[in-house]
Order: sequence, then C-alpha cells, then structure tokens
Amino acid sequence: MDSKLIWIIVVIAAAAAVYVFMREKINLRKAAGGEDKERLRKAVARALPGESGYQVAYGHFEKEVHYGRRTYVTYYSYALACDAGRIWVIPLSFDKELILPGEPILITEDILGVADVSIKKDREGRIRRVVCALYDKSGASLLDCVVEVNNTRKDSYHHVNIIQEEECARFGRLTGEIAARINRGNEELQAQVHARENSVRKASVLGTFGIVFSIIFPPVGLVLSIMGLRHIQKSSRGKNALKTSLILCRAALVLSIIFTFAEAAFLFMSS
Repeated sequence: MDSKLIWIIVVIAAAAAVYVFMREKINLRKAAGGEDKERLRKAVARALPGESGYQVAYGHFEKEVHYGRRTYVTYYSYALACDAGRIWVIPLSFDKELILPGEPILITEDILGVADVSIKKDREGRIRRVVCALYDKSGASLLDCVVEVNNTRKDSYHHVNIIQEEECARFGRLTGEIAARINRGNEELQAQVHARENSVRKASVLGTFGIVFSIIFPPVGLVLSIMGLRHIQKSSRGKNALKTSLILCRAALVLSIIFTFAEAAFLFMSS
C-alpha cells in the first residue's frame, strides 16, 4: 500500500478518535451541569401528579433483531421513579430538548415472579451499572433496562447527558434486594422464564434461516419455520419479541410453501 495512503488513513483515524474523545468530554461537562437531569425530573413530576418521596433514575434498553446479515436495533428510554418498595416505569420520547413522558407503569414486589438483576461495581465497590429484567408471576416481561452512572449524547439515538451516581446506586440496591427476596425458593418459575426466553431466541433464529432456505431449498425452510412456530408456542415473552419471531416464522412458512409448489410445478411441466 502506498505510504501516502497509509498516512491519510492514520490521520483520519486519529482525527475521528480526537473528535469522539472531545465530544464525550463536552457531554460529560454538560451532564455535570444537571440540565437534562432536571428536565427528566420535571417530566416525571408531570407523569406522577400527587406522588412524592421518589428518586428518579434514567434507564435505557437496546433490542437487537437479526434478519439474515442485517441487524436492526430499537432504542428504548425510561424514567424509573423509585421509592422504598415501588418502581414506576415511565416510557420516554423526545422532541429536540423536550422530554415527553408516557403512561406510567407501577411495579410492586407483590406482582413480581422473577427478577434478574446484574450489578457492576468499580474497584471501590461503588455501583456503576445495573442490568435489570423483571417478570410477573406468569413469567411475562414487565421491564428490561440498563441503568448506568454516565449517560451521554454519543449519537442521535441517545438523548440525554446525565450523571446519576446516587440514583444508579439506589436503583441497584432496591432491585438487588427485591431479586434476593422474590427469587428465593422460586427456582421453578425462573427456569420456566429462562426457557421461554430461549424459545423466543431460537424461534427468531429458525425463522431467519427458514427464510434463507425457503429460497435455496424450500423443504428445509418449511421444516425450520414449523420448528420456530413450535418454539413460539412454548413462550410467553413480551409481545414485541413474540411478534417479531412470529413474523419471521410465518414469512418463512409462506415462502417455503410458495417455492415448494413452484418447484413442483416446474418439475411437472418439465417432465
């Protein structure tokens, strides 16, 4: 490779790295100012009139769906208002600098069946990241979210500059304590929930490969789509996840049937 071209690539890469570093530094400085945190608090106050004594944390979740070689990511943002034993989950949307709260969903310990909580701490033992998945007593998903200390506007899909050390720590302690209590002696429901999660993932994979094989070798696509639909029947995962898996498997089934009949017709006419 030409040395000049190498230097051009190096300079471009260095400039991009400096840009990302400076943007993150600027965003953290803005987060320290607390403007977005205050906007979030005001949005929660509008969504929860008459409530008090809660602390607000910002949470997000990124859901990936794979269609063959393509990956589509959907971003979810939440305000999580927590008091001593309750969590209000408030979906968020954004209009430039406006934070728009959706309809709050109240989660209390008595409706929970399973809580999967993973807490990441730094060397000093401070909570820096909480990954939380909550399910009701039937195993249906109530919440998937990540709460982090640092949240910055690193791209157009991330809407806030918020530093929330105290809020992240409190959310981690609360959900960790809830998980310890409700998961105790509840191994059977936990196993069912995780099995259903795996069923949805398997159905999505089978549906994706079913679509590919419906064109290459339709009988295999037909088998894969039917297997995927059987996995969906075993699951009571969230509606969105089931809908995606169902669309993939049904598409694979329809395409497999169409191409199977098309090949059969071609062979019949050729003979």
